[in-house]
Amino acid sequence: MYIACTICNCQKEECCGDMLVSFGADGVPAMIMVTDANFLFGSVIDRTECLCEISNAKFRWLFENYLQRHADTNPSLCPFLQLTKWKKSP
Repeated sequence: MYIACTICNCQKEECCGDMLVSFGADGVPAMIMVTDANFLFGSVIDRTECLCEISNAKFRWLFENYLQRHADTNPSLCPFLQLTKWKKSP
């Protein structure tokens, strides 16, 4: 699934951008930045080849309970970046 990161109220980081998400057998989302996937797979991810495209706002709405349990409640921190375990360098 392609997440188009369009409208966001979180603090912008240098790595902000669209994301890919896949779900394990237990329903847990595994997220990766599109730029990281491009690097890992050695090709450019085409959003039209993904199963579906969803906005970050819709994804947040659909997975609100999961995000509340697994991400910091600070509204300035992006829950998607937290799920990718992205850490800002000191």
